[in-house]
This record gives sequence, C-alpha cells and structure tokens, in this order.
Amino acid sequence: MRRYETKKALDFVADIKRAGKSCIFIDHNIFHDDPVADRIVVLDRGAVAGEFMKGELTLDELLDRLYLVARTGGLGARRGGASDGRGS
Repeated sequence: MRRYETKKALDFVADIKRAGKSCIFIDHNIFHDDPVADRIVVLDRGAVAGEFMKGELTLDELLDRLYLVARTGGLGARRGGASDGRGS
C-alpha cells in the first residue's frame, strides 16, 4: 500500500476501536499493527505460532520473537508441539 492508503486503513481501524468494536487487521508490517492492535497473533504457514497482548512485550522483544518464528517456525514447543507464545 502507498503511504496515504496505509494511513487511511489505520485511521479506519482506530475509528472502529474508538467505537468499541473489534476487527481483525492482517498485515505483514508490525510497525503498522503496533499503534492500533490490542492483541497480536503471529501466524506461521497458517498455524498460530504465538499470541501477545499489547504491552506484554516491547516492540523490540516482539520483533525478536517474529525473527525466531521466521527462522524456526515457532517460539518454543510444549506438549504436542504447540507454541505457548512465550518461548518456553
């Protein structure tokens, strides 16, 4: 998206949030998601690799987790191979 299109989309999501409603915003740029997200769900090849509430991690920590998912396909396995989203 062009810059003005991105701003328009983010403003739209912010308006939905102010109205007390929810939406699912899918983006590949965490810098777009961070200002408007209350919760971030990380997907890897269609599977949930982690889920974080806003403020649970700094942006740098979240980026580290995203790089880990990109390299390994997960954040750390627990029973059954599912990720707990916290790297443990």
